[in-house]
Amino acid sequence: MYERQVEQKDYSPRPQHLQRYTWQKNFSIDFPEDYNLAIANTVDRNNLECSNFEELYMRFWHMGWIEKYGTSCIMMSQLLRRVLWLHGKAAHMRQVVCYWEKEEKGQLTHIGNINNSVPDGGIDAHVVVACKGYILDFAASAIMSEFGATAPRAFIALDEKDDNEYQNFGMHGQSCWVRARPPHPIIKHWRYENKENEIKESKEYFKLFAF
Repeated sequence: MYERQVEQKDYSPRPQHLQRYTWQKNFSIDFPEDYNLAIANTVDRNNLECSNFEELYMRFWHMGWIEKYGTSCIMMSQLLRRVLWLHGKAAHMRQVVCYWEKEEKGQLTHIGNINNSVPDGGIDAHVVVACKGYILDFAASAIMSEFGATAPRAFIALDEKDDNEYQNFGMHGQSCWVRARPPHPIIKHWRYENKENEIKESKEYFKLFAF
């Protein structure tokens, strides 16, 4: 999907191992549903930031991270936040409860509620990334696992002031992200434990992509 960039005329051609992919101009996924990505109907997909976020999702997809970390929201959010910061985009992690429903199918679930039952070694919390007025939730694979292939496993949404307001995602139903309070006390510990892998994976990313 990615083609090597044409070198600027001011520079001599670089060896293959020194080349990096840059952002593609006006990037847009033709059929986000083919990649289980839900984009809110209110999102302006012609906006540069949204274009970058769509391309970033596809980069994560092709690197295998959506599959690998799709149920590990803390690691996914750490990695996403670090990559965004290194691209010069201020981003931060946010603990939330994600509520999702598809009314016509009678499907309803939530991720991150403190009352959720979790397997041994799991954590009853959900973390997303907020950046430039958007919510990026790339670790919602639990929804697809519960409801099948036509359900979303990731979202690009607006960071609404009223976080109880559901956003419409068309065929992917509707969802909202309510801030979770108080913060789960173990999240800091998991972030610390993930740190080494977060740095390692981000280094692999920037072997392919330009800052």
